[in-house]
Amino acid sequence: MDTNQLVNGYDKQKELNRIQVKGLLSGELKEADTVLTNFFAKGLYARQLFIPKGTTITGCMHRFDGLTIMLSGDIEVYDGDKVERINTPFIKVSPPGTQRSFYALEDTVWVCIHPTNSKDVDEIKEEFITDNVNDIVMLEEIKRLRIEL
Repeated sequence: MDTNQLVNGYDKQKELNRIQVKGLLSGELKEADTVLTNFFAKGLYARQLFIPKGTTITGCMHRFDGLTIMLSGDIEVYDGDKVERINTPFIKVSPPGTQRSFYALEDTVWVCIHPTNSKDVDEIKEEFITDNVNDIVMLEEIKRLRIEL
C-alpha cells in the first residue's frame, strides 16, 4: 500500500467530514436516522446498517481489511477521490484505512463483516475502528518489516 496515497486520501476525506460537520452545526444537514443491527457467529461479527433514502453519512475508518456487502438499495459512495454509484448485488474487500461518505439514493442496507471472537460491540469498535490514519500507516510498516525479516 502506498502510504502517501493513503494520507492524501485521508486528507480529502477529512475535508469532506469537516464540510458535513459544518452542515450539521448550521442545521443544513440533520443527524442520520439510521438503524444498526449487530450479528455474531463463531469468529465473526457483522454490523448491518439501514440507511434511509436521502441520508448522507460518513463511515468509520477500519484498521484492518474486512468484507463489505450491500444487501439492498442504491447509493453513491465518495472515497476521497471520486463518487461511485453502487447498487445490488455488491460485495468487496474493504482495505485498511478506507473511509467513505455515502448518500442513499434509495433505502439501503449495508453490512461490514469482521473476524473476531468478541461479542462486546465496544471492544470490537476499539479493535477495528480508528480515526487516526497513523494507526494504519504503522500497521502497514509493521507488516512490511515482518516480511523483510
